[in-house]
Amino acid sequence: AHGAPLAAGHPEIKQTDISRQFWSSLFPAGGRTLIVPGDSGLVLFETVTGQEVNLSDYLNGAYPELHQAKTSSFTVSKAVASDLASRRYTSMVDLDLASKLTHLPEWSPEHAEIIFARDLRPTDASRSNLILIGSREANPWISLLEPSMNFILSRDDKGVFYFVNRHPRDGEQEEYHPRQETGSLGADDVYGDVTYLPNPSGTGMVLALNGIWMSGTESAGNFVLDDAQLSKWLKSIVNVDGTIPPFELLIGTRNLQGNATYSSIIAKRVGSH
Repeated sequence: AHGAPLAAGHPEIKQTDISRQFWSSLFPAGGRTLIVPGDSGLVLFETVTGQEVNLSDYLNGAYPELHQAKTSSFTVSKAVASDLASRRYTSMVDLDLASKLTHLPEWSPEHAEIIFARDLRPTDASRSNLILIGSREANPWISLLEPSMNFILSRDDKGVFYFVNRHPRDGEQEEYHPRQETGSLGADDVYGDVTYLPNPSGTGMVLALNGIWMSGTESAGNFVLDDAQLSKWLKSIVNVDGTIPPFELLIGTRNLQGNATYSSIIAKRVGSH
């Protein structure tokens, strides 16, 4: 079931013309927009089973049985793993970002709603504008965009997440791992990804906000919701005809007690890459 529509957006929020154009492409007056937070129950299941659930298994709902058949050692009982998979949890970061998106002037309860990742169906996804929140492990819908993405969230053999740079350019790293800076109050440098692409189905646009840990996802959301930062970026890439091209940004942030404390662009791609 779809979530209940929320109140209309806040028209008093100040926006530049170009950021208004950007958000209007995701919340078109005549279209439909779905904000899709991640599934934290899925993440808990993946953590205790040591297996990642792909989109097709996620959609058919049989993944608890499929993955239990593949998994020889559990950190919890199979009954508990199945129970975790059934929980309808999302993170506070995803909830906060979804809430802030509903405050945008372009938000309209007649044309937009929040829907849990597990409830989204392919037919709805193919004919809607989408805002996907969370990593692929929490939101398998991200995998639909990955063929067109350059910065892909991966996990090493110790279970630590990092970004792979598929096509490194001069001055860029092949991999971006979280790292702790000495003398930084225990804060880690982590990364988020902002991807803005046409919907693979050909209808509408998709904005994906994901990252390393919740603070990485938060940094991606903070970037697009900071009108000054977003406008500066969009003005630097706008086409001669005034249209905004597809783009992808790797965002760096400092993770302090689970919160993103700042955001800066580490690497970028514009147009088809």
